[in-house]
Amino acid sequence: MKTTFLRLATWARKLVDRRSTLGSARLLLVTMVLLGAMLAGSGYLAREATEQQRQAEKWQERTFAVIDNLSSVRVAVLSIRRGERGFLLTGDPAFLDPYTAGIETLDREVPEMRELLAESRQQAERVDQLTVIAATFVSQAQRTVALQRAGRHEEAVAASQLTRGRQLTNRVMAMLDQIEAVERQLMEQRENGAATAARRSDDFQGMLMVSGLALLAIGAYSSQALRLAIQREQAIRAELDRIATTDELTGLANRREMFTSLDRMIATARRSGRPLSVAILDLDRFKQVNDTHGHPAGDEVLRRVAEMARLLLRQQDLVGRLGGEEFLIAFPDCPAHEAVAACERLRQGIAALPVLLPSGVGLSVTVSTGVAQFDPSDDRKTVISRADEALYRAKKGGRDQVRLAA
Repeated sequence: MKTTFLRLATWARKLVDRRSTLGSARLLLVTMVLLGAMLAGSGYLAREATEQQRQAEKWQERTFAVIDNLSSVRVAVLSIRRGERGFLLTGDPAFLDPYTAGIETLDREVPEMRELLAESRQQAERVDQLTVIAATFVSQAQRTVALQRAGRHEEAVAASQLTRGRQLTNRVMAMLDQIEAVERQLMEQRENGAATAARRSDDFQGMLMVSGLALLAIGAYSSQALRLAIQREQAIRAELDRIATTDELTGLANRREMFTSLDRMIATARRSGRPLSVAILDLDRFKQVNDTHGHPAGDEVLRRVAEMARLLLRQQDLVGRLGGEEFLIAFPDCPAHEAVAACERLRQGIAALPVLLPSGVGLSVTVSTGVAQFDPSDDRKTVISRADEALYRAKKGGRDQVRLAA
């Protein structure tokens, strides 16, 4: 069992690469096919063994019928011989009763024997030979009995030819023994064949159990490998989707994803009549941060602003980075005055946010924001343009403030 399992395991390792979804699926498919083939082979062998056993039982019944028939023929031959001899020696007609019964039995049993043995050509030929010998035997007995009945005793004695009578009897008995021996041999062969088929089926069942367990283990392994491979591919696909839609620095939606999502929100707002507001947020004097403290410091500021936006805004609000230090926020189901209030809270949160640089220097930053409410006559470009105009007025008005578009 251990050797079989190790061989299957080696085969499995060669067939599948743990990192390959195709390889795992191929191994799982091959395993199922092998299990199906083994189950089909087991079913075939079981049916063959059952059929062999059924044929053996049928042949056994036939053999017993033949043996019973042969016994009847033997008794009939001995009855004829005994009746003939007794009547010849004593003249007593009572001896003719077994004689007559024997002849009737032969007339009935020999044709039945021929029918029972018709499937075997050799046995049928033996029955033909037996029929000839038996006919000669009966003819001689009938002639002896007829002469004795006619009172011609000396002729009857001469006709009986006792020595020849014994020879015919022995020949009949020998032929009957031969037929019975052949039948018993054929029955034994059938029984041996059935036993062999049963052993073969049992052996295959044992092998099926061992191999089946090994294949089930390999199937479980390949199923697990396939599941993990699919999970890896899904994770890779999700990561690729994230990379394609996410700003690498801040983790927010990138420009393309932001515009795609905003287009969907605009379509929903136009269809439902629900309010939609858009804001553009820009860090004040961000160039000075980069120039004074370096771009890593500027990147840290952008990350902290993104974190604050995620913390303070609603889950359904969409925040994305347009580029540089500029962010875009979409507020679905939100009128302008609520969007302005949300942006004001965000402005205050960012102003109070300390940004600690790796050098130990602490920074504080402010933002300016322009807000515009979507109008049915707007599209993405026009609503962003109106929010951008409001942002421009916030910058011109002294920065660190929120302005609503006209």
